Amino acid sequence: MIMIRVYVFLLIWGFLLGLPCFLLGQTFTQSTLPIIKISTGGQNIPDEPKITARWEIIDNGPGRTNFVSDQGNVYAGPIGIERRGASSGGYPQASYAIELQKEDGSEQSAPLFGWPEESDWTLISNYNDRSLMRNLLSYRMFQGMGHYAPRARLVEVTLNGEYRGIYLFCERIKRDKGRVDIAKMEEEDLAGDALTGGYIFKIDYFDGSNSWQSAYPSSPPFGRPIHYVYYTPKPTDIQVAQKSYLQNFVNNLEKALYSNQFSDPAQGYRQYLDVESFIDYLIVQEVARNIDGFKKSSYFWKDRDSRGGLLHAGPVWDFDWAWKNIDECDIFRATNGSGFAYRINDCNGDIPAPGWFPRLLRDTFFANRLRCRYDTLRKGLLSSEQIVQFMDSVALSVQGAQTRHFARWNILGVSTGTPEVPPIPTSYAGEISKLKTWIQLRLTWLDRNLPGRCGATPSAEPPKVPLQLVPNPATPDHTVVQGRAANQTHYALYDVAGRTIRPLARFPDATGTVDLTGLPNGVYLIRLAESNGKTVGPLLRLVVEGKQ
Repeated sequence: MIMIRVYVFLLIWGFLLGLPCFLLGQTFTQSTLPIIKISTGGQNIPDEPKITARWEIIDNGPGRTNFVSDQGNVYAGPIGIERRGASSGGYPQASYAIELQKEDGSEQSAPLFGWPEESDWTLISNYNDRSLMRNLLSYRMFQGMGHYAPRARLVEVTLNGEYRGIYLFCERIKRDKGRVDIAKMEEEDLAGDALTGGYIFKIDYFDGSNSWQSAYPSSPPFGRPIHYVYYTPKPTDIQVAQKSYLQNFVNNLEKALYSNQFSDPAQGYRQYLDVESFIDYLIVQEVARNIDGFKKSSYFWKDRDSRGGLLHAGPVWDFDWAWKNIDECDIFRATNGSGFAYRINDCNGDIPAPGWFPRLLRDTFFANRLRCRYDTLRKGLLSSEQIVQFMDSVALSVQGAQTRHFARWNILGVSTGTPEVPPIPTSYAGEISKLKTWIQLRLTWLDRNLPGRCGATPSAEPPKVPLQLVPNPATPDHTVVQGRAANQTHYALYDVAGRTIRPLARFPDATGTVDLTGLPNGVYLIRLAESNGKTVGPLLRLVVEGKQ
């Protein structure tokens, strides 16, 4: 009888203290979520460098049960693994960076879960996300707007036989055909069109070796230095000429953005920015009221001039500090859904944000386009019905797994990572209910307070024919630039290495005819310019073929 009472006592206190389920005699054997088994051979996983381990991914398909005893049927083999994340890497449920490897340790790509094949993946901890869906919800929104965001799904993980809970398994932000689809830069890409892209950079934690300082400080009231972090090419790989090009491009963008002519379609920021991507990025960050969306984990990419050449915002990333009330600053402490996240500099946080979005919103054209886009999305992708439907589908998918997860990590009712405004629900159902209420309050406030007026003023950019060369490929001795603006009066011709083939000359007629007489077959670049030689618009790629 005494032994029975002691056993019952230990069971009760084990539950209250959140002891791992395997210590309570509960064995993790099966799941309706995919299962990932990692084995390090007893090695601890460091922050860096990656250590060699092995893993198996088990997924028997929708509606079917996955068993821990199954063999890996999605993937099985060696990996390199390390902890990742500035804060999440230190959580008890750590986040990890994964690289698929061959037996000899070299990198290997694979199409996991049917996604585009790659070698680099991530396992993101849910220790700071009791809803288990904040990142999923954000990625789905950006994808639904027509942009790339990491593909992701929830999985259950064991590490050296120990149950580690529910993780978000997802793609790492990376230049690749199936991810950020921009040109690959090589070490020798030091001139011409090849020098103009593709680049990815971000706002994040920085040091002197991985970043450069902007010529323009953060927006008032504090005016702190802004740093941009090299991402692709990597800080260790990017060449001096490539650094110089990217820095000059961003400096020219900021010079135009902060000038008195910043709203001018030709002289202002629009010659450098893809406006639609910046609008959609802003909407996702503001719907989530994301504290990190403008100062940290904030990505931008630029492809070659011959492939558009404008700066794009995104992909979106890292929302475990979003979709909630954070007890750090009045903007994010508000419980009525109010406050603009783009005003993060008012909080004087750990990393200052550039003043790009506050400045963009001073342009009536940008604000009105933002309002129109938001109002359209509220009728579909951002409707309360679609958001709730998605949330319910995620909650249903983890119905059994969440019980194991929160038995392993006793964090329901606890502020973990984010200093969250109480009360904090003590059940998973309560957590989802609170998140739904928060989102509805947020959308209602944005409906009333988002700047701009849809249809209030005519577009500053009247509809026009897209800028293109016709015919292309060009078989006769000329092609025509269609969709030219009035100030695009001159053109010059280059080869793909950037060497001048035809110097700057005025178009011979009003149709925009480009003389190709005497040119051999090949690929050329056409630069449009004003009469003073200033480039206006992206480089156009022309193929000349069929000549004898």
